[in-house]
Amino acid sequence: MAQFQTAHNSQRGFLLDNFTPYLPENNITGITNAKHYLQSLGYWKATVEIESTKRNPKTGSVAVTLDVHTGPLHRLATPSLQTSGPVDPDLRSKLDALGGEIASTHSINLARQRVTTYYRKQGFQFADIRMKAAHTNGTCQLVFQVEPGARYRVGDIKIVDREDIKIGRIAERFEGLTGEHYDDSLFDERIRKLFATGAFKTLRLENIAQPNGILDATLHIEEAKPDGYYLYAGAGSYEGGILGASYYHRNVFSELWNFLFSLL
Repeated sequence: MAQFQTAHNSQRGFLLDNFTPYLPENNITGITNAKHYLQSLGYWKATVEIESTKRNPKTGSVAVTLDVHTGPLHRLATPSLQTSGPVDPDLRSKLDALGGEIASTHSINLARQRVTTYYRKQGFQFADIRMKAAHTNGTCQLVFQVEPGARYRVGDIKIVDREDIKIGRIAERFEGLTGEHYDDSLFDERIRKLFATGAFKTLRLENIAQPNGILDATLHIEEAKPDGYYLYAGAGSYEGGILGASYYHRNVFSELWNFLFSLL
């Protein structure tokens, strides 16, 4: 199996040719890699052992025969959700839909993502979510144990460490969030859009939980150098040689406006 080979390929980088050395001490890693690969496909009871090794006296190569037993292909039972709070019907429906799917790492991670995303979007920012998996008789039973904790709404949104950019141009990107259930994915989306302007070097969000169920957010910013220029050269089929220069500014009049001027 390729996953077994990978454990030995790690030594190839030290050699000048394309020869992969056979080192018996790498066999355990190779077996583990192969077993994990089969488990990721849903064969959770798979076993992998070395059946034999045979060295070719002429070439020095070693042929390795693996004894592989995949065992049954496991499928997901309907995931169980244990929580002290009510279970949302939409979340329950999304988990029920996974019942019968192959118990691959993809489907297991998808179940975990659906549970985590639901609670984060509902304002349970610090929910304690734990997952257990039991593999028996070709079935994988996932059990999610959730302690939701406090449910938060967005409070004050502060912007600090600003230098040149007008604070209102940043604050308006977060309009409509105050008072809503805290959803970190919405903050992440708006921060990505700020980064896309090219005007920022770093953006870091700090959350401060208040005892009244309010979560204040502080955005720490570090502005990037707003302007610059670059030169370029090339060749065209008809034009021949091409020389050009461009000047850009990512924060015109401190308004986060972009400006680009090119001269050919």
